[in-house]
Amino acid sequence: MVSSAYPALVHARVRRNCRVAPRLLQAISRTLARPLDHSSDRMPTSTPSSLQVDEVAAGRELPALLSALKRLGECYDPEDIVVLSPFGPQSSLVGRFLAREPANMEERALRELLTGERPVAWRSIFKAKGLDAPAVVVTDVTVEAAAWADEHNLSWNDLLYVGMTRARYACTVLRGEGAPWRLASDWMHVPHREGVRVLGGASPAAVAAAAVARRPVS
Repeated sequence: MVSSAYPALVHARVRRNCRVAPRLLQAISRTLARPLDHSSDRMPTSTPSSLQVDEVAAGRELPALLSALKRLGECYDPEDIVVLSPFGPQSSLVGRFLAREPANMEERALRELLTGERPVAWRSIFKAKGLDAPAVVVTDVTVEAAAWADEHNLSWNDLLYVGMTRARYACTVLRGEGAPWRLASDWMHVPHREGVRVLGGASPAAVAAAAVARRPVS
């Protein structure tokens, strides 16, 4: 009825960023080379926030995670920090670590942070969909994880975006050697239709998370 009465009307779904500190969201978007898709921010632009990408050599993933958690622990309570992974509990860095006994003092300290009286939570990115935390550490950002996403017809770039934007103020990414931010096969990009300005609704990141939620994650 409305469209027939006003044939030149352009529909727009206005989306406001209500969760992520503006500068953090901008930094994430620049890192992943993807445009911002919102119209305004609830938080002031001056809201303190940070994105830190730690380049991690093979075999140094656990020390890197310990360092990241200690650094965030200086500003946030354990309950305010979440460790995320593209993988489920059996295959993730934290899951594999907790399945065995710690080998040294550093590992015992890390286990205490993850299982102690006030443990830091950890889960897959897919289990964190719709949730957020003041501070997030994204682990398992590796060539192998990107290949896994490709094999499962998932957009690696969208998957990283979902994980990184679970953070409200601080995000640390533990990036393995050679890990890409985007794959040539990232196929979840949904182009804007001509004449329609899409500022909200189901983003590609949400589509990616919904797609993988229907698949078993080991």
